[in-house]
Amino acid sequence: MTLTKPGTLWLYGLGEWGPSALETFFRINLLIYCTDVLLIAPGAAGLMVAVGVIWDAITDPWIGKLSDSSLSRFGRRIPFMVLGAITLPISASLMFFVPQSSTSIYSIGFLYLLSNTSLTLINVPHSALGGDISKQDSIRQKIYAWRYLFTIVGLLSGIAIPGLLLEQDQRVQSYQAAAVIIGSIILLGTLICSWFFRDPKLQGQPQTPQRGIAQFLKLRSNHAFLILVVAYLAATIGQAINSATALYYYRYRLQLEESQTQGVLIVFTLVISLSIVIWQKLAERYDLRYLLFGSIFSLGLIGSIVYPMFPVSEVWPAYSMAVVGGILVGSIFLMDVALANVVDAGDEPDSYGRYFGFWKLSAKVSRALAIGLAGLLLEAIGFESGTKPDAETRSYLGFIFGPGVGVFFMLGAALMLKFPSTKEANKVGKGS
Repeated sequence: MTLTKPGTLWLYGLGEWGPSALETFFRINLLIYCTDVLLIAPGAAGLMVAVGVIWDAITDPWIGKLSDSSLSRFGRRIPFMVLGAITLPISASLMFFVPQSSTSIYSIGFLYLLSNTSLTLINVPHSALGGDISKQDSIRQKIYAWRYLFTIVGLLSGIAIPGLLLEQDQRVQSYQAAAVIIGSIILLGTLICSWFFRDPKLQGQPQTPQRGIAQFLKLRSNHAFLILVVAYLAATIGQAINSATALYYYRYRLQLEESQTQGVLIVFTLVISLSIVIWQKLAERYDLRYLLFGSIFSLGLIGSIVYPMFPVSEVWPAYSMAVVGGILVGSIFLMDVALANVVDAGDEPDSYGRYFGFWKLSAKVSRALAIGLAGLLLEAIGFESGTKPDAETRSYLGFIFGPGVGVFFMLGAALMLKFPSTKEANKVGKGS
């Protein structure tokens, strides 16, 4: 198999489609599903989601380490992906068949833990597989561009599928159908990707497993990795608050119709996908740190200013920001490229699972904190489950969605200025 041709590289990206769709579905709909359908208090719902994400984060480095060191006839990554492809559709679908009752939070919380564990079985080995396939920087950029493109396809699916099904009078059934459809995409996409990359030669050599503390200390000594992670964490907090409160903002603050809200989210995602090629070309000519700083800082600054000012029931300002924001967010796939380069520059060039495991752990801990914070903020501004917010509460939603998100994007962008340039990466990556 010739892995440098687009006709084969897209098969790697296919493994990202279903998990990305499900994560998007969860990020946008799970919190509001708990508060508006299951009638769980916002603070309790936010805490439940946060616990699930933290559990997901804890399992990331463990699965990453296992996928680095395991050995089978299908290589070190594929067995984990296949197991996740089978268990994830089942647990995720069952979440939306939990009946509304005083114990709903425990049932859906348990199923959410199972779903996050299954997501880890797919996501961490799949991310590491991208680093295994090729060591050549130009090919690796194409590999991660394909992965990010299918991430966008997943984002679109996670928005469009429930959006097309969602009707005010049949909201529960629509969520159930969306979960089943997305689960089917996960099963088929992950199994197809696993089949085409099942050759052990494409998955690198198994590494000697290390104790967790020794593993962490080795990662901590990689200064470039730490800088990149901290910047990513700050941006992830902003992104998680944005995702968790998006439907609250569009539905209650702007008072848009369901079709208008879904339209804004779809335009945003389409623009991201179209901008990937532009960012890939820019990355071939310019320093990654400056590209990421400029795009992420601009995103935070513009959002902080405009979101609290948008007029009620006007959809075109939201569409305009979807275009601008989509272009800027499209640069984020470059962080995966930067991470793979940092791993290559370090002392363990085949330990992609370990690095991507901690990368995802850090991101998910930040996301958990952000979702828990979002739930508490909703309660603090007076939002009550099952009721429409008053004018004051709607106004506060604009500030949460605007500067409450933007400050974290701007912080992450500022930290990227500390990241080494391409020429300095080898020295900093090795801690010299």
